[in-house]
Amino acid sequence: MNPSRDYKRTESVSDKDVVFAVRESEKEHESYQDDLGVLKMTPGHWNVLNPKQPEHWAPKDENGNPALFSAYPSCIDSLHKTPNLTSKGTQHLLALAHQEAKKHGKGTLSYGFSLSPDSSPLVLHALDQGYLEENESHPREELESSAARRAEERAVYHEEDEDYKKTARIRKMQRKTSGGHTARENYEDIIERRGAVEQWDNYDDDDDDTVEESWTTDPDWEEIENLPRTAGQDAVNAVKGERNRKQAQRELPEPPQAPVEHEGNLWDHASRKDKKSWNASSGIPTASRAGAFKDYVGGIASRVRGN
Repeated sequence: MNPSRDYKRTESVSDKDVVFAVRESEKEHESYQDDLGVLKMTPGHWNVLNPKQPEHWAPKDENGNPALFSAYPSCIDSLHKTPNLTSKGTQHLLALAHQEAKKHGKGTLSYGFSLSPDSSPLVLHALDQGYLEENESHPREELESSAARRAEERAVYHEEDEDYKKTARIRKMQRKTSGGHTARENYEDIIERRGAVEQWDNYDDDDDDTVEESWTTDPDWEEIENLPRTAGQDAVNAVKGERNRKQAQRELPEPPQAPVEHEGNLWDHASRKDKKSWNASSGIPTASRAGAFKDYVGGIASRVRGN
């Protein structure tokens, strides 16, 4: 399958959360059976010290001390997809979010605290590929532990009888179906309806006749932005280029250190005017002038110190 892809972007009206969506289709027209992916992220931000705020709201540095400001990374809140969305479609969503994160806070993208067993391997891979930054509150060790438990469960699965395997396959299919339903619901709500809901109510008019009334709520999401067809791959290329530059920088050999040159004495660093003035007023032979100048400066420093 080599599907065509459409990419869309929008922001929340209230809290400015950002959503990216991808729709994969083998056809030219939209179809309910198109595969979808929806990624929601909270943009990073700067927390700046406000003297009027309570102290416990003040920014803190890494040691917990008050700071003038602190920066926070962007964070992926959720990523839902239909079961048959290609891995490249998921990769494009991560890359688009990575590029968006550069505009906010620390300019990096991280992940949340609560991850499903199926999400941990994906997050680990995204960390290795440079799409995500490690979450200090949910470090890599915990992700690896979760991925290891998942691997152990898969090993147990292969040793069990057919009834156990059948039940496990059903549970797996239910999880995939649930994720697919969520992806479609999110796509329909955020992208197609923009969160606006049509509501109906009945009331009695002056003649006691029941009248049905409908109205539509204000949208929760901004106007949908249609991104170029190349947006996903362009974002992937940008992430790869950045990762390669960082890798090359780490592998560069240490530049050779030039030998330290003698910096000279006080006479060498005196201005031309001072040297000329000293020469004019000094009857000391030129060969001894440097030493006499040092004594002269030393005497001034001694008087300043009160010696």
